[in-house]
Amino acid sequence: MTTRIDRRMAKLKSEGRPALVTYFMGGDPDYETSLAIMKALPGAGSDVIELGMPFSDPMADGPAIQAAGLRALKGGQTLVKTLKMASEFRAGDDETPIVLMGYYNPIYIYGVDRFLADAKASGIDGLIVVDLPPEMDEELCVPALKAGINFIRLATPTTDDKRLPKVLENTSGFVYYVSMTGITGSALADTAKVSAAVKRIKGHTASASRPPSRRVPSAPPPTASSSARRLSTRSPMCSGPRARRPPIRPKRSPRWSAGLPRASARPALLPPNSLTICFYAIPDGKPPHTFPGIAGRLFVGTGAEAMNWITNYVRPKINSMLGRRTDMPENLWIKDPETGEMIFHKDLESNQFVIPSSGHHMKISAKERLKYFFDDGRYETLENPKVVQDPLKFRDEKRYTDRLKEAKAKTSLEDAILNAVGTIEGLPVVVTVQDFAFMGGSLGMAAGEAIVHAFEVALQRRRPLILFAASGGARMQEGILSLMQLPRTTVGVDRLKEAGLPYIVVLTNPTTGGVTASYAMLGDVHIAEPGALIGFAGPRVIEQTIREKLPDGFQRAEYLMEHGMVDMVVSRLEMRPTIARLLKMLLKTPVAEKPLEPEILPPAVVNAEARPQA
Repeated sequence: MTTRIDRRMAKLKSEGRPALVTYFMGGDPDYETSLAIMKALPGAGSDVIELGMPFSDPMADGPAIQAAGLRALKGGQTLVKTLKMASEFRAGDDETPIVLMGYYNPIYIYGVDRFLADAKASGIDGLIVVDLPPEMDEELCVPALKAGINFIRLATPTTDDKRLPKVLENTSGFVYYVSMTGITGSALADTAKVSAAVKRIKGHTASASRPPSRRVPSAPPPTASSSARRLSTRSPMCSGPRARRPPIRPKRSPRWSAGLPRASARPALLPPNSLTICFYAIPDGKPPHTFPGIAGRLFVGTGAEAMNWITNYVRPKINSMLGRRTDMPENLWIKDPETGEMIFHKDLESNQFVIPSSGHHMKISAKERLKYFFDDGRYETLENPKVVQDPLKFRDEKRYTDRLKEAKAKTSLEDAILNAVGTIEGLPVVVTVQDFAFMGGSLGMAAGEAIVHAFEVALQRRRPLILFAASGGARMQEGILSLMQLPRTTVGVDRLKEAGLPYIVVLTNPTTGGVTASYAMLGDVHIAEPGALIGFAGPRVIEQTIREKLPDGFQRAEYLMEHGMVDMVVSRLEMRPTIARLLKMLLKTPVAEKPLEPEILPPAVVNAEARPQA
């Protein structure tokens, strides 16, 4: 038995050209618009259509697809309507293959037998059900194959050679290789790793032990010119058959996948050596809400040659056409640790790395903190004093000197402390920031010397000092020399207080160990960021020691404020005006009084005197 997928792929192979497979979410933004888009896709160049089944609880779909599914559900889209959409499409197009992609829950509720019968009647040719492992093939995979519907299986970077035979056992049509772990769109794919993975999977799909009749020679890869021409002119993002076809623009973080045809008795399949490489794309100049949930996929050639063609030609060509930056950050979307919500990195950066919806405070680098804290982001950094590195010649799994080199390369800092001078609301201050990214903000000789230097500068210039603490404690690689920094910094605090200069400490997540036992708890005012972990020993160590369960929120900023260890919990967004207000009070700076606005009284209403009537 052959399906439309088999016939279309065979036709493409005979023509020696790549195929364009497009994905869109059924019912997004509404049924009519979605159906119109689906009907327009073949005329816009789509060879295979992936029809998304909206589901309320997807896994790792990424924010764009998840939002599209939620919009469709809100608009009343159901599995019945999705099948109806395919049926209405089939009334005018009996050639373009349709693959349903989604999750098993809606199908299970619908009923497998009823679903397969209705799907076949609606003209569905294949299924991609991402949450059904091979161990559950009897649930849907085997019945789908018996009904003449291709069942397309997913393989991932974690699918090893021991697992692959099980994954491929009942797979038909092709194998959908997802080349990255995690959430769709959260990182760029490594094409070299994809090439190696494809070669490995092809070794399982084109085994020499199979009968010769089932080993079909692979098709030659498409030429660069023809494939590039198709990429730039055959976009699925058109609203009608005659619409202008804009060039495809890669999504911010493409998700690459590879498809490998799999030989099987039912239904008929593509040759085992045919290989497809795919990526999602959105059109240039079109905001995501214009065509919600739609993404293009470019299918190209076979084997390592195709991977080299993608890497060496397609990507540079797209970058040159669109002026795309080559230094694009890999993680464009950041996940909220509390709610799982995906936040675009630019939105998070503009909000000082505070999640807008939940208020969760993400870790922030020392340089970014100084930029947000000082007036207009302008400040002057202080050079840290030079100290002996690795005085104990310490080595664990790595040399201490190697760890220092890695930390310096990662953070562009000399050590965990960064000092700067500037103004906040016009008040001159000295600011010290610990960067947790530098070996956990640990306190060693260099960090201790830098903190003491900041106190000395504050004394010389008669300025208040604000310290942002973020540390796991003393640096173990320096032994007793790191512990000596605790009394040295304490002396610096005492000298500042003797001079009558304010010392404000901001406790960020996390502030623990010897730092908490010294200068971090000696301020005139202690402020904490929301949710910050603050303590000496960790909660797990305390529980194991006292053999009791700790209260909820123990050692968090809010808990410590309730019990008197922290004066106030302040959002990062309000940190600068709050500290400026405190400094004005501590320095007894006169507050400029606003001139009183003249009170405008309403005109008086004069009542006519009552006169006796005759």
